[in-house]
Amino acid sequence: TPEQDSLTHNGAILRGEVNLASKREGVTYRFLVHAVLNPSLDIRHEYIQVMVLTVDRLTVTGFKHSEDDMTLVLRDPASGNLIKINQNDIELMTNSKLSAMPAGLVNPLKGKQQFLDLIHFLMVTTEGGPGTWKKLKDETVQP
Repeated sequence: TPEQDSLTHNGAILRGEVNLASKREGVTYRFLVHAVLNPSLDIRHEYIQVMVLTVDRLTVTGFKHSEDDMTLVLRDPASGNLIKINQNDIELMTNSKLSAMPAGLVNPLKGKQQFLDLIHFLMVTTEGGPGTWKKLKDETVQP
């Protein structure tokens, strides 16, 4: 059910979607190499995590989806679900200097070619937009 798939705060239930294969401006091979090797070095604005401490001492972390005078809405990095927090419930809010993408993701790769293949895959899916992931998956022959 949506309630099971969504996160809540103070009774609010929202559902959001994340598309990691979305087309983004300024993404180059050089950018992707640096982003994968050192994810926290230069975090794009839309991927800065916001950490919120509520008056109830609850800690909530996510990407800022929207904000107005009454409400802050964060997107959970893992699920994409939206979390609605009343501004009056926020005691402290700060931007994280750490990327949601952990460092060391390339460590299990077996050599330079696998790393280059990963960067190429990320670039192709970024340039091609949302439909590229499905197309590549459909074209891949399983051994």
